[in-house]
Amino acid sequence: MATNQQKRAAAAATEKKRENKEKETPSYPPPSIVMPSNTLIRTDLKEHFEWKDSQRPSFDPQKPPAFEADPSGIVQRDLTETMIDLSEIYDSRLHTSLDDDGSYEVATPLSRELEAYIAVRSAPMTVAEYMRQALTHPLHGYYTNPTSNEEEDWNENDAWDDETTSADDFIIGSKGDFVTAPEVSQVFGECLCVWFITQWQEQEKPKELQIVEVGPGKGTLISDIMRSALNVFTDFGDSIRKIHLVEASPAMRMVQQRKLQALSSDAVEFVFQDGQDSVFGNERPVSPPQEKSNETKSVDKRKIDVVWHDSFSSVMRESSDGTTALPTLVLCQEFIDALPVHVFEKTNDGWRERMIDINSRDEDAENGDEKDKVQSADTKEKLPRLRYVLSPNVTPALRTLLNVNDAGVMENDEAEVGAICEVCPEGILLSQDIAQLLSKNGGSALIVDYGQDGSTDSIRAFSRHQQVDVLRRPGEVDVTADVDFAALRHAVNAKAENHGLHAHGPVTQGKFLMAMGAAERVSNLIEDENTSDEQAEDLYSALERLVLPEQMGERYKVMAIAKKKDGIFSPPGFN
Repeated sequence: MATNQQKRAAAAATEKKRENKEKETPSYPPPSIVMPSNTLIRTDLKEHFEWKDSQRPSFDPQKPPAFEADPSGIVQRDLTETMIDLSEIYDSRLHTSLDDDGSYEVATPLSRELEAYIAVRSAPMTVAEYMRQALTHPLHGYYTNPTSNEEEDWNENDAWDDETTSADDFIIGSKGDFVTAPEVSQVFGECLCVWFITQWQEQEKPKELQIVEVGPGKGTLISDIMRSALNVFTDFGDSIRKIHLVEASPAMRMVQQRKLQALSSDAVEFVFQDGQDSVFGNERPVSPPQEKSNETKSVDKRKIDVVWHDSFSSVMRESSDGTTALPTLVLCQEFIDALPVHVFEKTNDGWRERMIDINSRDEDAENGDEKDKVQSADTKEKLPRLRYVLSPNVTPALRTLLNVNDAGVMENDEAEVGAICEVCPEGILLSQDIAQLLSKNGGSALIVDYGQDGSTDSIRAFSRHQQVDVLRRPGEVDVTADVDFAALRHAVNAKAENHGLHAHGPVTQGKFLMAMGAAERVSNLIEDENTSDEQAEDLYSALERLVLPEQMGERYKVMAIAKKKDGIFSPPGFN
């Protein structure tokens, strides 16, 4: 077995290895048509999505809607629309339905609702609608109801220990469908903490600040950042007064609370509460009672408020209040890839929107070979219950999101027929909202995700770490799409009112982490006398996974929203 000294040398050489691999490893995904989104996609979307508080519809949180309709095909920001009770409208004698004769895969609870919705509308739904419902449907969504991810045909070889597996394990981690960087190594969160400290110093070390994480998952990243801040970089940690977590799932909120609660000490106490927009009622996490010993009763603990929000607009309303506004550090790690995307395709008649329809065999028979296209090469595999179709005309989303005329034609369009362009309006709006909040409060942000500059055909689904058909088992598989960093960067930099804020990057995750001292941190951990050889091996393997191009180092990108130092220099890691 290699000695710790040998492993330290290996960790120190990782940057050289990463650079050499970068030169010889092709970028992922494989070369395909990547649309130059800064010219195709509109980023002046604010006026289409602004709502005054008095105009926002509301609904009873104790009676969650069966389906969140979006008939326009355009996502309304922070809007819960009037809901339709499909069970009262749908009549199988009047509306198209799939015959349950064994030809189609078993329906999930969500696929039943989606089929009814399409049938009642007598029109396909957008990919964005489908993606939103598949992930965040209040009753059957992948994130909002994690236990639905357990398949009925779960193999005995895949069994788990009920005492060690919780609902969140169905989503993130070795037992779930994907693994995120914070789950790989604590070094990831520590490096992000180092970057945030540089921004805190750039703001002349304010005595009070707040951290916002959008999509905190299992709470691993925010707890790693806070552990470093409270135990190592104590001056920075002492300035943190509030943590805002944008999380839609009640189950995940409970997991996040447990992670942060574990960091409580004789000097620091976390106080948990819901934000102004909470709809979870009695399901919200409640801080467990804490008994104080006689020795600690007289000690006044410093309190850090932890506030959950259903949306980032709630963070903006609450944290930009003139009486409570604090310098703000924002973090989005693998969040934007889960936001709904509209998918457009170039045809001989111009651009059209890709839609999702019921996979009717009657229509397949009329179209000749279409049925063969949806069947698997394995004839025993069931047909999916849904299928892709193209809109015959220009849709509201196409007209709003792409620079096309009423016929779907774009000036100076060099894209070939068959080219695909994905647009994530919520991601564009979120990046602009982050910049707006930072321009008011001061601060900076990091966006970490997989993607590239430009748009390509990237939407896909995952189950148990395997890629699966996007249209199969809606609500039970993770649906994701690459982030178009060029669109986000253009959206931020195009706004003159951002008071000197700029979008920087993206740079590869490998380069960013190495610039933040990942190799040095791993070397120090390996050198620790309490680190065993097995732990040293794990640390080095985790570092390689995070930074090497053929693993996560090239595929994942990091973008910052921050001011330039002295109006000239980019922030650390983005030079």
